[in-house]
Amino acid sequence: MMEERRMRTDSQPIGRLIEQFLAAAFTHTRTGSRSSAGRRTCKSFSATDAAEFYGRYYVPANTTLAVVGT
Repeated sequence: MMEERRMRTDSQPIGRLIEQFLAAAFTHTRTGSRSSAGRRTCKSFSATDAAEFYGRYYVPANTTLAVVGT
């Protein structure tokens, strides 16, 4: 996750600009402007946490199927 953040936000001028713009634009909302690849979350997320998350939520019982057609 940290590598994706570096590729998409930290190393791209437009990524940093958008992040700063959103932080300034949404200062008065309840949640503020939170990046989907937040710095605090990424740094505190370990491989063990990822394995536990996968084991808990990526199960057949959590599957959603959408069928579209005529």
